[in-house]
Amino acid sequence: MSKVKLLNLLVVLALIMSFLFSGSAPTATAVPASGETDGATGPQAPLKVTSGVFPVIADFESGGVGTWFTYGDTGSSIVKNVVLTNTLSTLGVLSNTVMQVDYVSAGWGVGTGLDTVPFQDWSAYDGFDFWFYGSNNGAVFKILLTDNGGERVSTQFTDNFTGWKELTFPWQAFSHDGGYQPGGSPNDGPTLTAVEAFAFAPTSPSSGTYFMDQIKLFKNTNAVVADFEAGGVGTWFTYGDTGSSIVKNVVLTNTLSTLGVFSNTVMQVDYVSAGWGVGVGKDTIPFQDWSGADGLSFWFYGANNGVVFNLILTDNGG
Repeated sequence: MSKVKLLNLLVVLALIMSFLFSGSAPTATAVPASGETDGATGPQAPLKVTSGVFPVIADFESGGVGTWFTYGDTGSSIVKNVVLTNTLSTLGVLSNTVMQVDYVSAGWGVGTGLDTVPFQDWSAYDGFDFWFYGSNNGAVFKILLTDNGGERVSTQFTDNFTGWKELTFPWQAFSHDGGYQPGGSPNDGPTLTAVEAFAFAPTSPSSGTYFMDQIKLFKNTNAVVADFEAGGVGTWFTYGDTGSSIVKNVVLTNTLSTLGVFSNTVMQVDYVSAGWGVGVGKDTIPFQDWSGADGLSFWFYGANNGVVFNLILTDNGG
């Protein structure tokens, strides 16, 4: 009997039968590179097709980067400017301009960002999105938002690809930053009704050049099927073969945020799968029409154990 035990099968804000989405942000697409790392000699980026609402915060087509601030510790340096590129297209623009940043990160680090003055309300949107030209150097970048009351919330990504790639970060990926916090700032995670600034900071020690463009917010038009904030999981069914077992419950987490919720709750499943298997699910009664949506999405806390999961929908006629 194969016995697999997975703790913290955390699925949130759209769990197994999570949230349906329509017109959501496209998944990030890596573009094969020619080996060049400057912003003007890479390959042509693929055409993007999106239908959501994407307020653009910065596209570098006008105004330069003079209003962008920089900061850094002793031994750090950072230079930003705008350059032309023919490797990433923008509708209605013959020659697209992007931001180039040359940096050396030492000590506690370095960064560049933009004040959003007057403060901006981002709470009606679902996340933060931008294009990034990677050089596959392994550098880790922190994305920092200065939220309501000065609280800094952050997430991060790794430059482990070459060429242009669209990176999309739902608000659930941001949490109270463990580094510097202004005195008196709250510790309540993303609120986003009065965003003061945002910044990008490569962690120390590292150095290199990166390019960015089309920094924007995105909005999913979705219907939430289960978010586990109320009602528990008593209505979720379980099944399994002889020798199998499955236990489900709701637990608190501080590793995944939900706007408007101080302590987010998620579903945890402990299981042993034997014979023909085991599973957990939810009846959608009365039956639901999902044909107007484009797919099914959910958050999942992985354990990197190689287990394969089947996602099963009971469709028309059973």
